[in-house]
Amino acid sequence: MVYLSWSVPGSVEIASGMPNPETVPFSSATFKCKDGTELHVDEDTMRKITPYQRTRGMDDLLKWISVIHKEFHNPPKMGAAKDGSQWGASVCPGSLGGMDFLFQAIMEENDVVLLDEFAFGGTKKLVHKMNSIYLGVPMDGEGLVPEKLRDILNRWEELSAPIANGRKMNKPKVLVTTPVGQNPTGVNTTRERKQEIYKIAQEYDLLIVEDDPYYYLQY
Repeated sequence: MVYLSWSVPGSVEIASGMPNPETVPFSSATFKCKDGTELHVDEDTMRKITPYQRTRGMDDLLKWISVIHKEFHNPPKMGAAKDGSQWGASVCPGSLGGMDFLFQAIMEENDVVLLDEFAFGGTKKLVHKMNSIYLGVPMDGEGLVPEKLRDILNRWEELSAPIANGRKMNKPKVLVTTPVGQNPTGVNTTRERKQEIYKIAQEYDLLIVEDDPYYYLQY
């Protein structure tokens, strides 16, 4: 209801204890980079960013992120869909923060998360936090090996027995991968590999979590 009330022109939000903007000690700010570039935050923008923000992030920032994402990635469900839903963006405290939120929403105890064979340590810790386990998918110089991924999913009952230790291990429903500048191998997954992996994910109803912090860096 609070979210709906924000869309009503002239409405006053009193539920979250918004501070009086006049009490904020900052009127503007200027940040100078080492290359001489300056970023100026004017008074109007300062008034917008200093109070509490919506959970999903500032509208202007979300629009900017969406424009960039559409330009470079153009996800197929971006924009209004037939059922009225649409693709959107959400701001979170770093990739691990976003992944933590996601795991809490979709994972249960004894779930198994598929990771890159050599995966970032922070991701592994998040899986353990959920009282679940991770299993690495073999890689080569072009990224995850699709045949190995399919083999794991096809033979899950057989392969999971040695790692279960008496626990019932649920069939994997999430694959976390870093396709660009993979940490720690530095491998870039080829377009062909991505298409093959995506096809397998569709066949096995596998959610792909693309942890891609290095996309805009040049390798």
